[in-house]
Amino acid sequence: MNPNRSYCYGLMLLATLWLGCGIKMSPEAVLEHTKNIVKLEAENAELLGSNVVGELRLRGHVATLTGDSADDYGWIELCVSTISKDRVTLLTSIQDCKSKLERFAGKDAQLSTYNEPDELSSTHQEMMGNDQANGGRGDGTALRLRQGAREFQAVVADWVHTSQLKLEIPAIAADALGSHWEADHFGDKPALLAIVELELLKRDILKMESVLVQGLLQELHLGEATQQTETKQGKLALRCTPVSKVVPSGMKAEGNLSIDNLPVGATVEFEGGGVTMEGDGATTATLRATSPDGFAKGSSEKPLTQTASAKVTLPDGLIQELETQCRFTIRKPVAVITPSPDKPLRRGQKNQLTIDVPDLGEYYSPQVEATDATLQPNASDKRKFTITPTGSSTTLTIRSLTNGQRILVDKVTFQVK
Repeated sequence: MNPNRSYCYGLMLLATLWLGCGIKMSPEAVLEHTKNIVKLEAENAELLGSNVVGELRLRGHVATLTGDSADDYGWIELCVSTISKDRVTLLTSIQDCKSKLERFAGKDAQLSTYNEPDELSSTHQEMMGNDQANGGRGDGTALRLRQGAREFQAVVADWVHTSQLKLEIPAIAADALGSHWEADHFGDKPALLAIVELELLKRDILKMESVLVQGLLQELHLGEATQQTETKQGKLALRCTPVSKVVPSGMKAEGNLSIDNLPVGATVEFEGGGVTMEGDGATTATLRATSPDGFAKGSSEKPLTQTASAKVTLPDGLIQELETQCRFTIRKPVAVITPSPDKPLRRGQKNQLTIDVPDLGEYYSPQVEATDATLQPNASDKRKFTITPTGSSTTLTIRSLTNGQRILVDKVTFQVK
């Protein structure tokens, strides 16, 4: 069993004290599982991006082959097409199931938190159905996902056999093909832990695909996803230099793309989500990605990885494909309120507040709501507000409409006297 899965099972063992005892997961356990979900989601997104780029490179290379080489490797186009289609179908099924579990767990999309992490009944019914069917494997979604994973593994194994490559296909979830996999992984598990299991299963699927894709890339001498090619000037390498490694949530993460040791006369085509070239004949480009909103409870940072690729045509006509990843740290912006929330407001009177989010700069477009109070924005200064409390306290919910996203910045409570 791999270390990451052992870690997850250790947490699950501590968390399953509620079974038969009515004891819920501790807030610390819920936080650890939530962080693990965010980590797995980021790793899976990175692995998926690498697989997709690798498959595009394989297709592009095979399309240029002629004569005997085309005959020898023409089957790779069908291989890549089949694998990518099957992967999309399987991951879609996993994501559909995950969305249901997130609803059962009461996920708050803005905060990436779960209001009902211990939900058990609906989760068990969805994943296991009749848990006595099929020898204790049930007849729910877990059984269908297992069958889909086995079929995908068989397809990958068939293509490995066709390629005659000596590759070892990873097992599904370590023991996913065991006779009690469904019950072991999803039986009597609350929604939050079932979501962790789905992300682990997704990772196993992507790793199987990765082994085949990377094996084919090496067979065709295209190298791995981080390929570097030797020229007279040195090794070609696609480089991403972040404009800022730390980016406030909702702002554009930006990186400058360039090619190390690019010879005179070479041409470059950059590809990837959010990648724009500076003009015809340009050998540099810019990558821009909007940092997603939402953080795990208790966390103010999260990683963002964006993949970019480049096709370099050297002066001798040789085409080389390169890949890189831009890595950023997304940080939750901080609201600065004057006067500070530790100073009470006056009930029934107009109190002046200044609410600023310096991290967002000119992109700060406040949307502030208040409970038990009337709130009036200043017509000439978007950071200034007049608040008239009517209760014994008032809570401000501070958001900003930035880059098309309604970002939750903070919730702050003032006492009223």
